Formats: sequence, structure tokens, C-alpha cells
Amino acid sequence: MALNQERVMLLIEALESGDFNQIKGALRIDVRDKPCFCCLGVACELAVQHGVIPPAVYDGRWKYLGEYEHLPRLVRDWYGFSDDDPHLPTADYRHYLSMVTLNDGRHESFKEIAQFLRRALLEENTELGDV
Repeated sequence: MALNQERVMLLIEALESGDFNQIKGALRIDVRDKPCFCCLGVACELAVQHGVIPPAVYDGRWKYLGEYEHLPRLVRDWYGFSDDDPHLPTADYRHYLSMVTLNDGRHESFKEIAQFLRRALLEENTELGDV
């Protein structure tokens, strides 16, 4: 599946905007009644805003189409990602790291994750998910 560069650019811009509070461990967790998201949660929220999927539902955990840790298939397909946890190349293009690893394991900021996306998807036309 080919990446939809326009939609990936929307995600990059959202991650760089400062409009989303960052968390790890789930797509969405509310902290003091404020929604917080991992990088994939931001991708889901954009899909909600564009009418691709319904808003998250809370049943003890916030879930998008039943998912609370990875991208639902409809969201993945909307962006053209080949995986529910897309892998992005490191700066030297020798290794690939998943977006969950960048967000949760390496504690990269949304702006840093946006740079991974920008470099990998838009500037270098690197295919996503083929590790």
C-alpha cells in the first residue's frame, strides 16, 4: 500500500503543533481530565477529525475501534501505513524503530517523532514497515 503523503503531512504538522499532550503506554489516557496521546493516538485523533473513524470510546481504557495500543486497521489504511506500529529508519538508515518505541521506549518528543516521519517518508521516500 502506498503512503498517502498528504495525510502523513497532516500527522507531522499535528505532532509539531504543540496542540497534543504526550503520554506513553496507550493511544489515549486522560490526565486530570485532559486528553493525552501517544504519537499513534494523535494519528487516530486526526482520523476522527476527518470522519474516518468514530471518536474513542471509554470502557476502562480509551479505545479507537477496540484498539488502545496500536493503530486500528482503518486508520493504518487511511495513512497508507503497512503496519499497525509503523517502523521508521534512524538517521543513518541502518536500523528501524517503531513509532511506539520512539514514543514509549526512547521518550522522543512529538517534534522529534515528526522529524523521523518527515525524513523517512517525505524527504527520502523510504518505505514504511519493511524491516
